[in-house]
Amino acid sequence: IQVRTLLHPFESSPMPVPSPKPWLLDDAETAQFHTYSQFRNQLAFVQAHQSPDLRAPCREWNEEMQGCKELPAKTIEEALVRDRTLFKVHVDFVEAAVRGAMAVVNRQLGPINPMDQELYHVFMYNNIFFSYAVDGRKIYKELGGDKAAHALAKQDLHGLRMVSDLDLSGVCVIDTVIVDYKGRRVVAQAILPGILQGDQEYKHQYGTIDNTKDIRWNQDFHEAFLKVAEKLHFRPHKVKNEDGTEYEMATPVDCKGIKGA
Repeated sequence: IQVRTLLHPFESSPMPVPSPKPWLLDDAETAQFHTYSQFRNQLAFVQAHQSPDLRAPCREWNEEMQGCKELPAKTIEEALVRDRTLFKVHVDFVEAAVRGAMAVVNRQLGPINPMDQELYHVFMYNNIFFSYAVDGRKIYKELGGDKAAHALAKQDLHGLRMVSDLDLSGVCVIDTVIVDYKGRRVVAQAILPGILQGDQEYKHQYGTIDNTKDIRWNQDFHEAFLKVAEKLHFRPHKVKNEDGTEYEMATPVDCKGIKGA
């Protein structure tokens, strides 16, 4: 009894389920059912990235952020509660985005398009969409290709921050984080509710995503973007589609408007 008191609790407590210890048996007995694998010690680590928390479902980042922005802010106390809630959600999103970006670069997440080239792979983690800052659509081919896409990713983030700082009613931006890790730039964006279900109602409504080849225009979005243009001192201008159709855009044509759920 005195010897057992000197042992570590893990050494003295009984096992809940008795099980054989292969490492305590002879080599002849273990050789028939034990094989060496260099990935066995990393299996739990990889699975941890696939499921960040098995006790809770993935978070709806855009729904949480938009819900926080709809909180009242008429008094100082209400404004403080609203800002604290927004800050908490933003910090949680950044933490999840950084964790997912590290898993992407370290090849611990499987891409959803494995048949494409490695730099064009896209990933999903905790309801966050990950992609490399490269020119996958060949939009910036004449401007430098991947180098231009790498630099423009940061400018897009600055633009989103400027619109978010306006805090206009009815105008929300997609939660976005850019992570530079091991020489790779990863863009992490929250997934719009309903965008992956193929519902036409929750798709691109304003602006262009392919360098003016296909310009979308919507009256409701145009009125909302006019408020943004007024605050940022943009002048409405005319832009022609590839087929010659002319549209009046309140903001730069590559400023996209997407309707979520």
